[in-house]
Amino acid sequence: MTSGGKIILRQAITVACLFCVLGAANARAQSRSITPSPHQHNQTAPADQAKGRALLDAIRTSAVDGDFYFDFQLVLRPKGTSARTAIPGRLWSSRNDRGPITRITLWPGSKTDGRDLIVQSGPHSAVWTSSRGDDTAARLDPAALFEPLAGMDLSAFELQMPFIYWNDFTYEGLKSGNSRVTHAFLMRPPPEIAAVQPGLAGVRIYYDEGYRAITVFEILGPGNTVTKTMRLKDFHVVSGMFFLRKAELRNETTRNGTDFNVLMTGVNLALPRDIFSPEKIAIPAEPPPLESLWKSR
Repeated sequence: MTSGGKIILRQAITVACLFCVLGAANARAQSRSITPSPHQHNQTAPADQAKGRALLDAIRTSAVDGDFYFDFQLVLRPKGTSARTAIPGRLWSSRNDRGPITRITLWPGSKTDGRDLIVQSGPHSAVWTSSRGDDTAARLDPAALFEPLAGMDLSAFELQMPFIYWNDFTYEGLKSGNSRVTHAFLMRPPPEIAAVQPGLAGVRIYYDEGYRAITVFEILGPGNTVTKTMRLKDFHVVSGMFFLRKAELRNETTRNGTDFNVLMTGVNLALPRDIFSPEKIAIPAEPPPLESLWKSR
């Protein structure tokens, strides 16, 4: 895709509950990399809280037209070393009456050592997990949401993004950088999260109205210092729609990085409903036929 080329975006899509990339007809693409640098301000007037709430409501209620699938790889990049650890995975995503729902399979060891997660997003969110050989799905309690997955900095909290639905928030207005303007929201944790994560001050999300996408979110610790940053780094176009191709999670304390790289994408699918059932999490979910998938370039 060339700079300035016109791409028709036809639907809202969620990516592993990490980001929303939303449809915008005749949007003009600036670049494959849409990550802003959200540390420069260009707004002097107080932020309009009513406008902010309307924008947030639009993010929360965006709907997916059809199911989709990712074949992906998580790449761990420890600071100070050239060593890389790649963890393969698969992702199936749909929507039910509670909101977006996603099934993820990770293989941190061999193909017989898989781990499955079912991530229900929305106002009444939940996460279930199990390991291969375990016929039961354990629902994660609030504290377990923050535990590392497969030795990574990535946790179910980043996958689920429950902070989008937190009621206590402040719309901070516009922030600009890299020729992109984003809307910033400071989301504050509810009591049940604050009780198990007292060091979590909040999460700041950056919403790009042009691309209709959450392109960055920052997890804040004591004194509102940034402890983790998730960035949408790259996308590709499948059937006229923007889909995630690469995202990066960075631990701002250790400076370790985790890349989420999409290898193949399936769109406009009708996935079996039972693969999203916690009661059937022990039954491996099958990927769509290979010939129906788009390979990332």
